[in-house]
Order: sequence, then C-alpha cells, then structure tokens
Amino acid sequence: MNKIIKKTTLLLLAGFVSFSTVMQIKSKPEKYTHVTFETIKNAVNELGAIKQENQALLDMENLNKARLEQLIEASKKGSDNLIKNYKAEIEERKIELGYYDVKGPGIIIKMYDNDIIRPDWYDVNFDVVHDGDIQIIINDLRLAGAEAISVNDERLTSKSGIQCGGPTIWVNDVAMATPFYIKAIGDPNKLYASVTAPNTYGDSLKEIVGLEASVVDEITIKAYSGDRNFKYAKPIKEDS
Repeated sequence: MNKIIKKTTLLLLAGFVSFSTVMQIKSKPEKYTHVTFETIKNAVNELGAIKQENQALLDMENLNKARLEQLIEASKKGSDNLIKNYKAEIEERKIELGYYDVKGPGIIIKMYDNDIIRPDWYDVNFDVVHDGDIQIIINDLRLAGAEAISVNDERLTSKSGIQCGGPTIWVNDVAMATPFYIKAIGDPNKLYASVTAPNTYGDSLKEIVGLEASVVDEITIKAYSGDRNFKYAKPIKEDS
C-alpha cells in the first residue's frame, strides 16, 4: 500500500513539474525569429558583396603601393632617370596628339560615291558618301585600336571636325571631295575586320556606296597641321 502511495505521489509530482515547465516556456517572450531560405540567401549575397568590395579595396591599395615603390625606386636612380622617363611620356602624348609624322602597319580605306545609273525616281543621296558615314567608319577603327588616323592626309585629333558642306566634306576645316582615303595605323587584322566583317557598318555600306579596304605593311600618316590652342578648356592645377 505504501508503495502505491509513493508511486502515485511521484507521478503527481512529475506531472506538476512538467506542467510548470510548459507554463514557464509559454510565459517567456519570443527571443527567436523565423529564419527562411530567402533570409539566408540574402545574407549570403550581402556577405559576398562585402567580401568583393573589401577585395577591391585591397587590390587598389596594393596597386598604389606598387606604383609608390616604382616611384621611390626611380628616385633612387637619380633625377636624370626621372627626367628621361618624363620626356619619354611626353613624346608618347605628342604622338597621340598628332605632333609628328608617324608610320607603321595598318589599312587604307577608299570610299567613293556610287556611279551606277539609277531611274529618275531614285534618290541619289543614297549613292553619296556622307560625313556621317566617314565618322562611323572612323569610330569603328578607333574601337579596333587604331593609333593614328587620317582622311585624305588630314590627321585626326580630339579637335578634328567632320561635317558636310554641300557637295564636299570638311575635315579640319579643309574641303574634300570623293574619293576619300582613310589611313589607319594599328593591328592590320583588327582594323580590317572592323570595316569588312559581316554585320559591320562598313560591310553594309559597301552595298550602297563604294568602299574598298586593303592591308598594308607600312603607311605614313602626316602630323596634324591645325590649330592646337585651347580657348575654353583650362588645366586644373593641383594646388587650386
């Protein structure tokens, strides 16, 4: 009998403890939020973006350190070496600005009006080379890495203008008439493909007007002969 009473007492006590524990758990405020797969995915993406940004900053810092080390090393070799490097850089800039005659491999493009006889109702403007046609061809050559370009021996620079002037086209304020010879120095294969490959503007244009391109081992492009003075653009000095 005593055993039954003890066993019953233990069962009641265990039930009371379990009930109290459940009530305590329910009475505690919620400390956890429901985590979904989308939440985890967003967190991973955010962490990846932070890592990429951090790596970009580290790469930039390493690049600046490397450049600084180069300058320090160059300064150790003396001022003569620095002056030599600066002069070489100036010469490169002058070549880009068209100060010198240059030569090298490239291509020559011939563009001319279509001389096919058309019916009276046909608009002959379609058979004429326009300033826009030349400009697009030049842009394609530049995108292909052309280092120097001329139109009828007029060197093109950042100040060069190409515009229509009635039956002629003006380049660097010089009037020109068909045919137009465009010279470009650079990788001959890339330059040639930029104006002859399928779906290029040059390939489409040759179905309307005359356009011929040929690769040459060496061509000469004359220096820019126009005005080099800048009236409005002024350099920004570091101490200003």
